[in-house]
Amino acid sequence: MVEEIKVGDRVRAFDYDCRDLNGSEACYTEGKVVDIIYGPEARYVIKVTRDVWLGKEMKVRVGGKVFPPLNGRVISPANVFMNRVTVLRRN
Repeated sequence: MVEEIKVGDRVRAFDYDCRDLNGSEACYTEGKVVDIIYGPEARYVIKVTRDVWLGKEMKVRVGGKVFPPLNGRVISPANVFMNRVTVLRRN
């Protein structure tokens, strides 16, 4: 099931398929969805408030923006189904 994400939602965007929140596999950002880009390269635009890499709090992406693929999008040529952004709090 694909979770619907809307502008204004606070979200967690995982960098990889792993959904760990701590430990050496945890890699994700948290922030607010400020825009959604539609089309063949559909992506969320997220203003980052928290950055976790390899299980450690980082500051590298905090204050910047990340652009994860829209949930439900299939990335070609590998045909990878994207569903890596989850809602933490609705707007």
